[in-house]
Amino acid sequence: ARGYRFPGGRVLRPRRLILHSIIGASLHKRWFPWLMRPRLIRRLIQRLVAASWMQPIWERRLFRQREAIPADLRRQFFADYGRCAAFPVFFDLITVDWYRRTRDKIQTEQPVLLWGGKERVVSARYLELWRADLPQATIELVPDWDHFPMLDAPADFSRKFVTLVTE
Repeated sequence: ARGYRFPGGRVLRPRRLILHSIIGASLHKRWFPWLMRPRLIRRLIQRLVAASWMQPIWERRLFRQREAIPADLRRQFFADYGRCAAFPVFFDLITVDWYRRTRDKIQTEQPVLLWGGKERVVSARYLELWRADLPQATIELVPDWDHFPMLDAPADFSRKFVTLVTE
């Protein structure tokens, strides 16, 4: 069972499974996970993402409304990406086999898949694969969202999540 056990034994159980712009169903079709197999490439990409001289390029690629995100937050985002210990191992963990095991575990749930209509990192064209693999899921395409709505449009993002969690 999913949940979080607090000291003292109390367990917090989630009421809904909400997945946002997730990879998995598309792993076998995307070139980026294939590219990221060698650890040397992972380290190089991580350094390039964190490099201050590359920030304007990454901002155009990752943020739909970058002007709405405070400059210090954008700088911190990229600096933290450079220090993120999970990044180099992410591509060892998120595999086609992992996806199949995870998909099988959530077959009895009613997940909500949230996707941005303007998503450029994990394209909405992969939604058809999710529909085939999780026919019981509710799929919501949010027209103005890109890959990081929690940064581009934090008020909209939090409203959407609060609404879904409290339904």
